[in-house]
Amino acid sequence: MKRLPAILALGVALALGGCGAFRFASPDRPVVVSTAYASSGASAISAYRRSRGLSPVKVDASLMQVAEHQARAMARTGEFSHNAGGAFYGRIRQFGTAHTAAAENLSLGARSVEEAMSDWKASAEHNKALLLPKATRIGLVRADAAGPGGQRYWALVISD
Repeated sequence: MKRLPAILALGVALALGGCGAFRFASPDRPVVVSTAYASSGASAISAYRRSRGLSPVKVDASLMQVAEHQARAMARTGEFSHNAGGAFYGRIRQFGTAHTAAAENLSLGARSVEEAMSDWKASAEHNKALLLPKATRIGLVRADAAGPGGQRYWALVISD
């Protein structure tokens, strides 16, 4: 029965798909990265933003680099954390992304863009990022840690 609290804690962590720092894999796991979700993510985020009277967003190449770096770092190391790929604003600068407002949402284990979006909408801080008033651009990448027990890591970067 000692395993039950650990299993429940893991389930809560996976269900939240939000912020935190969890380590699930050994360092330097093989990673499979997909950028295929960016367009559908931009459409879903844009529809949500329009329903709240805000401007739509489009996929941006430099924000895709920032998101890919973060998603890849989390999947490679198994560390579910905003700092897995380095400090957020450091990564923004590293990829030469100009901005006056920017935010990052992460998700762990979501099977689809819709599932990640649902988790983010349900979290006050993540929802605030989706509805960043000045936002016009996003980068959205999913990275999967290969092998048994591999996890799905999503990184969304949203900016003006």
